[in-house]
Amino acid sequence: MTETAQAEPVAAEPEYGLIDQTTPVGRRFEIEDGNKQYALTFNGMTDPGECGEIMYDFLGADGKHSIYTPEDWQEKFAPNCVGFTDPQQAEEAPVAEEPAQPQASNLTPGNSVSDDLISELRNANEDFHQALSDHEQANEIAKYRKKVMETAQMKLNEICDRITTMASPLPLFDKTKPAANDISVLGVEAEEDDWRSVRLDSLTDPVISDRYLKAMEENEPPIATMGELADWQKDKGDFWAKDIDGIGKKAQDEIAAATEAFWARRQHAQKQEASVADDKASCDGSYGWEDLVERIEEMLDDERYAFASETLQGIANWVFENEHCTEAQKQAVENIAASIEQ
Repeated sequence: MTETAQAEPVAAEPEYGLIDQTTPVGRRFEIEDGNKQYALTFNGMTDPGECGEIMYDFLGADGKHSIYTPEDWQEKFAPNCVGFTDPQQAEEAPVAEEPAQPQASNLTPGNSVSDDLISELRNANEDFHQALSDHEQANEIAKYRKKVMETAQMKLNEICDRITTMASPLPLFDKTKPAANDISVLGVEAEEDDWRSVRLDSLTDPVISDRYLKAMEENEPPIATMGELADWQKDKGDFWAKDIDGIGKKAQDEIAAATEAFWARRQHAQKQEASVADDKASCDGSYGWEDLVERIEEMLDDERYAFASETLQGIANWVFENEHCTEAQKQAVENIAASIEQ
């Protein structure tokens, strides 16, 4: 009986044309296609395009670039690759009996990027562009709403200026926001001008620092009394301090605190000196302090007067606590009402 010769196992050919994420840029693939021999140098993988597919970029001997899909490379070129040379190698890479396994990668030898990975990439790209669009749209909306808010703020300030001007506030206080002891709000009548001669250096609790008093006295014209300060502030407006050397924000706060305390003490003294009969005389029987509080409460319930709610509430609290009102307070309320009815 004749023995059949056993075929020797054939060693698997090494995959010189393998490309994955470990393939270095600059690897020179030697290709034999029939009688034609040429080389292609790997120039890296391109970013996914609109279709989300990765492409291979090669540089030919003529210096021109060629772009292939992983499928095209694997089908047309990789089988004909007979060797390669990496940039750091001087000679062709030796043939290894068992080539090292490439590191784990989303790209597998001989296959394209998986459909699932491409789908994830496409979805992530769409989510990013949607988020970017939403962000830009939100910015535009925020800018628009800020402009609307600023316009509303300007209108509110304008109306408040008109109201407080009609109520004739003292020049010592900011017209856009009357102080708590503003004569236009509390209705404290100062028929005499004796307050004008009160020297600033006589104010106490709190006092004005000597260096600020000196700076105002050296001003042209000098400012040493309450009257001179009031005239200067009336003439210069909100920025009265900027033309006085040595008077900054801290000095303004200190001066404001001292003058406001002066008016508060003056108001208290006038209230103590006033008799009950004088209080009643300031509000006749047909329009007493209780009537004024009731009218203010009606106005506070009307949203049209929301811009003056702080002023109205301040008058109501003062009148209710002291159980009397003044003509100035009534006039201030009537001025606010008239601004809406116009």
